[in-house]
Amino acid sequence: MNTAFGRKFSPYDIHDAVGEKDFCTRQAVVEWPEFMMHDAVSLANWPTLLALFPEFQLTVQLGTEVIASLNSIPLAAPPVSQLDDGGWDWALETGISGKRVERPANCLCGLQIGICREMRGKGLAGMMIALMKALAQKHGFSRLIIPVRPAGKALFPLISMEEYCRRKRPDGLPADPWLRAHVKCGAQMLFPCLSSMSISGSISEWKTWTGMDFPQSGKYCIPGALVPVEFFLENDKAEYIEPNYWIAYSLAEA
Repeated sequence: MNTAFGRKFSPYDIHDAVGEKDFCTRQAVVEWPEFMMHDAVSLANWPTLLALFPEFQLTVQLGTEVIASLNSIPLAAPPVSQLDDGGWDWALETGISGKRVERPANCLCGLQIGICREMRGKGLAGMMIALMKALAQKHGFSRLIIPVRPAGKALFPLISMEEYCRRKRPDGLPADPWLRAHVKCGAQMLFPCLSSMSISGSISEWKTWTGMDFPQSGKYCIPGALVPVEFFLENDKAEYIEPNYWIAYSLAEA
């Protein structure tokens, strides 16, 4: 158990992945659409993330049950105004390559937060964001950056990420639940990262992943996808380029 966070997150127990060979299977389930499990950069680098940065991967337990988890990676990033359009994939590759050449990291990048279905709507989103901020501060970082996957964007695949993320509620907060949670916690909304993940596969693979048929080439709106997926039947290939949205926290005075 990691006790460095004191009583701030009581009654929950915080555990990191240091010395945990089965950490990946103990994480809270993140309910990605099946096709999202086939991002080549993630598949190639996720085991390395857990091996090189175990102290930056946390689970939250209530009693003996894992109810939430987070993944993050330290990296050397440019100023927030220059963050890369590659989002998630860029962060994962940059952090790992930087570690291998001993390039000093200057910030923490959040990769994902998972909360068990039965615990959603109980205030854990804000707590997990606070935990990620505390993790960054614990390791001496004054910046936390995150390529957020706005949860509600999949319901509006035909509008741009920029337009979607500008939508506000009457109280002025973002309409999207995850963006709203971050803004409530002090995040600065930045700009879209339009190539955050790239997922390619054969037509038969996409049929398996989605349970759908694709009778002709073109763009298809697929449940769970934030933008349409483009199919090229003549090349037996379909490609999904996922946009996310960069946000940042300044922790210098936190």
